[in-house]
Amino acid sequence: MVSNKEDVQVTYIEAGQPKSVAAKAVIMATPKFITRRIVDGLPDNQSDAMHQIRYIPYPVVNLIFDKPVFNHGYDTWCPGSAFTDVVVADWVIRHQLSYKQKFNILTCYTPMKEEDRGYLLNEIGARRVAANVLRDFQKLMPGLNVDPIEVHIFRRGHPLYVSTPGLYTEVQPLARRSLDRIFFANTDSEGPESTINEAVLAAQRAVKEVEARLAGKPMPKEHAVAG
Repeated sequence: MVSNKEDVQVTYIEAGQPKSVAAKAVIMATPKFITRRIVDGLPDNQSDAMHQIRYIPYPVVNLIFDKPVFNHGYDTWCPGSAFTDVVVADWVIRHQLSYKQKFNILTCYTPMKEEDRGYLLNEIGARRVAANVLRDFQKLMPGLNVDPIEVHIFRRGHPLYVSTPGLYTEVQPLARRSLDRIFFANTDSEGPESTINEAVLAAQRAVKEVEARLAGKPMPKEHAVAG
């Protein structure tokens, strides 16, 4: 992706062939560890700021039972386990009079240490993560030592950024600065923590920046990048 005087050239691969399209402006909503590798012309200090943002692996494990096993709460925290909390998948509709629960699907959120990311890169490691979740779930309380009919793991290697010293006040303001016609969003553009709310705020900010740029209005001082 290259920002020119009149447009932004976006190159991609389709059917094995490189193609390019031109746009008046582009909002890059990818995580910064991806953004810095595909946006050409980033200032060194901005690229370095993007590189400083760290991300944790955060797989999600679904335990699927053919009968009710746990319906006591929709989001139950489980300290000391391989997962932080377990969510009952159908909690929104399970109290409707016409609803009959055929399966009990429990979603276990499983944050991991950065150095353990490698477990998600192959089937053996991913199975080990899922097995640890099932083991700890079955030990939570009496009556939960039940074998599921299926266990699904969704491997997310870099979904959440790590809140580190200086990230909110120094790193993110530099990482999200616009590059002429290229504007930056994603949850890692805002702080102080990685949430959906911050992703929405980042998108709204980027849209306002695009509108200002296309209308020929001056950019807010924070977002102006020195040439």
